[in-house]
Amino acid sequence: GDGAVAARAFFDSPVGRAEALLFVVRVGPLHVNVFLVGEPGKVELEDGARVTAKATERVQAAVAATEPEA
Repeated sequence: GDGAVAARAFFDSPVGRAEALLFVVRVGPLHVNVFLVGEPGKVELEDGARVTAKATERVQAAVAATEPEA
């Protein structure tokens, strides 16, 4: 992508404590957003990064397919 950010947060909910991971990647005019929520310690950074990488590849291909030819 052209830019990226990742964030991790912990929060309390009515059913207990939770962990969240947010990944945002900019690809040209588009953004890929992946949001994972689960029990603390069960939300893995590597899993989110893997899913985000695959989604980013697909969006990159879509952006490339719509770019005007020079």
